[in-house]
Amino acid sequence: MSKDIVYQSKGALVAFLEETGFLQINDNRNVEITASIRGSHAGSANDANLVIHNDADAGGRITFTNTADTSGPYGNSWDWTIYGDSAAEASPAAADLHFFYGDADGDGTGANILTIQGDKKVGINDSSPSYPLDVNGNIRTTGYVYQEVLSWGSSLGYYTQYYVAGNSLYQITSTRKVKGNIKTYDELGLPEVLKLRTVSYIHKTNPSTWPEDMPLPPTGGIGFIAEEAYDVHPKFTTMGPDYDYDENGQRKKEEYINEDGKTEKRYVLLSDEIVPDATDDRSFIIALVNSVKELKAENDSLLARVEALENKG
Repeated sequence: MSKDIVYQSKGALVAFLEETGFLQINDNRNVEITASIRGSHAGSANDANLVIHNDADAGGRITFTNTADTSGPYGNSWDWTIYGDSAAEASPAAADLHFFYGDADGDGTGANILTIQGDKKVGINDSSPSYPLDVNGNIRTTGYVYQEVLSWGSSLGYYTQYYVAGNSLYQITSTRKVKGNIKTYDELGLPEVLKLRTVSYIHKTNPSTWPEDMPLPPTGGIGFIAEEAYDVHPKFTTMGPDYDYDENGQRKKEEYINEDGKTEKRYVLLSDEIVPDATDDRSFIIALVNSVKELKAENDSLLARVEALENKG
């Protein structure tokens, strides 16, 4: 005798529960699934197809698991859990949506990998984000990072500028408020400027092999060679990894097997050393300012001698 449970309304199937555990809710698809929910209403944002309600002041959970042979709390595998905790009106920061994995650290220790708060803040590896996007860890991008102009009224605005030193990214600011141990710097000046070689050049870029989502660099320009500027004075350059480049001026890549056994690509390095990678425009400006001062002092000295000679005559 069948122990299936069928719920009908006006002759139409509403829900069907088999004794095997198969649950079908308002769905007529004949597929091997544990539960299926289907709806077609076009109501407001408050009209839900599925509501998970906690009778206590806590959140609701949806967990995903399978039969992988580990020691997770559900089934046999470590679980993915989506945890949603709503909040009272006017308390959006207290409303959290977490994406949790039970073995995030690879040793059975779980962690919130992605957190979304009701106040429009998102955290990656950060369960309490303080900004629209908070990332606890490194960020990698194969494209550019842009920041729009911040403005007040109709005309006042500014760009936030950044520079790279070694493997770090710094925001440029010159306010006294963030500087200490301030001293006059005159290590770069006229002797160093006279040793610099200015060059013109063309880029080796082949447009047919350049990534479609990246703007082409200028065909050529004028400037300096990082390695030559470094030989004059290290402060004229910023340092970076010793990448290998192809005949089109693009960094070479190679495939490797990561710790999870997956094939990925990485840039090819000629060595593990940090080498001159780019010129530092600020250092050139400092050298030129000091050069002008040196020439001015020398010129003033010569004028004083000429004036003294004239007075003797």
